[in-house]
Amino acid sequence: MKQKLIIILFLIVFQNSFSQSISRSEKYSIFSKENIDLKFKTIFLESLIKKNNDDINGAINLIKECLSIYPNSFSANYEIANLYYDLKDYETSLFYAQSALKVIPENFWVNNLLLKIYTELDDVVQILKTFKTILNIDYSIERKIKFAELNEYYSKPKSSIKIYNEIEKEIGVNEITSIKKQQLYINIGDIKSATEELKKLIDKFPNLIKYKIMLAKIYEANDLTEKALEIYNNIIKFDSTNIESNLSIAEIFRKKNDFINAYFYLNKCYYSNNFNTETSIYILKNYFDLGRANKINSKLFLNLTKKAIDFDNENYIIHSINGEINYFLNNISEAFSCYSKSISLGATDFNIWNKYLLLGLENKKYSQVSNDGANAIELFPIQPSIYLYTGLGSLLSENFVDAIEKLKTGLKYVINQPTIKSSFYQYLGDAYHSLKNDTLSDENYKMALIYNPNNSIVLNNYSYYLSLRSNQLSEAKKMSEKSLIIEPNNGTYMDTFAWILYKLKKYEEAELWIKKAMKNLTKVNSEIYEHCGDILFKLNKLDEAQKFWIKSQNSGNMSENIINKIKFKTINE
Repeated sequence: MKQKLIIILFLIVFQNSFSQSISRSEKYSIFSKENIDLKFKTIFLESLIKKNNDDINGAINLIKECLSIYPNSFSANYEIANLYYDLKDYETSLFYAQSALKVIPENFWVNNLLLKIYTELDDVVQILKTFKTILNIDYSIERKIKFAELNEYYSKPKSSIKIYNEIEKEIGVNEITSIKKQQLYINIGDIKSATEELKKLIDKFPNLIKYKIMLAKIYEANDLTEKALEIYNNIIKFDSTNIESNLSIAEIFRKKNDFINAYFYLNKCYYSNNFNTETSIYILKNYFDLGRANKINSKLFLNLTKKAIDFDNENYIIHSINGEINYFLNNISEAFSCYSKSISLGATDFNIWNKYLLLGLENKKYSQVSNDGANAIELFPIQPSIYLYTGLGSLLSENFVDAIEKLKTGLKYVINQPTIKSSFYQYLGDAYHSLKNDTLSDENYKMALIYNPNNSIVLNNYSYYLSLRSNQLSEAKKMSEKSLIIEPNNGTYMDTFAWILYKLKKYEEAELWIKKAMKNLTKVNSEIYEHCGDILFKLNKLDEAQKFWIKSQNSGNMSENIINKIKFKTINE
């Protein structure tokens, strides 16, 4: 069916083109001419069949035979030009297309083919010239708009503007040509003409606010803020909750870091019938930094997040932003609840999950962090911090085996981050210590100090655990001293140092440090009271020792050891 259709079409073309391709002074007789015509048609149709069977080279050879018969055949030149175009031989295609054009200069299809060829050859002059020819052959407003766009594309803005002006004379002021001209004028730096185009649209369509806002935006972009404000305020007079105008005025104040005035206009947006969740998120994201610049701004911003939640309580992004501003205001518990809500609504953003787990630890929701962290690991299987927080949650909820598994797995993904790597080894050391595996605990503490020699927590914990075992006391003393250099006012570290001195039988120094420890601690725990009692006992201050042992017991230490110390007024070593 396809072959027959092609043949029929070209038989029709032959009727129109042969008379133009055969000279009247043809020397052949009528009889011989008919035979030549028949031979031409037969070869031509055979070429079409080969083309239809994707034998392009075979089709070209046959067309060349046709051209040897009638060199000026429009059909043959046009057809071979198309074949070479399909082969991407654009120079040869151009030669034959130009030959066809000489036969029928005003033919739409050959000019269209030439346009395609010139486009491939990137011949801008000929592209525009040919398109103009096509426009003259088959004129329409739509094609003329494309001609203007083509001039713009090839960096001829003034020619493009001229064409749009011609169109405007034909059909009157309209959005398409005015907006196009406005953009072109801006591109060439003619702001006055750009604003005039918008003013024409405003005059023709006075009830359409979008043109007024576009004009105001141009004024803003060119530091004509007062003119922009005048337009926005005029719009608000008739529509007080107009979102674009209120957002634009708020943005002017944002650039001045004036959140209080910006808030006044942002707040109006929430009462608009056209308000939506996208606008709500836009406001919260764009004004977050300014909203937390100070406590006054933060409280106003918090009001915006509450309005956003009232409008859409099912959007996880809004709840996460609410969590972040609460965190900034030190509302740690509320911040965690906000992030928890965000997670429950299906948040899959890494930053949200990461902050959620971190806040869970700060809020001592250790089991929750451990359980939800497992889900986070599935979502982010190569993020070290997820493993770190989840492992710490397991550690603090006394699921030590699970903590070790998570921490060891997470270690594989820590690259070029020695401080984080130190933290992984630190918590692994703590987990193994809790399982009473001193060998692996010591190994991991040592690794933690290799990656961060100034990890004061490890320096303190490792030295303290060594002192409990009366092991490597000289090394423990050095580590404890270093931790106090790093954090000289840390009462817990002072207690550790005092206890190491006790183990080294330096009781007088130990007494000085244990008393310093109690002064520097906001709340003294039962262990430190017991340490103080033991040190005083060794200094033969028995009554004072007894007082501190009793304080230890009153602080919750109900061990058999403390009971015996109080009862027998001695230490059973």
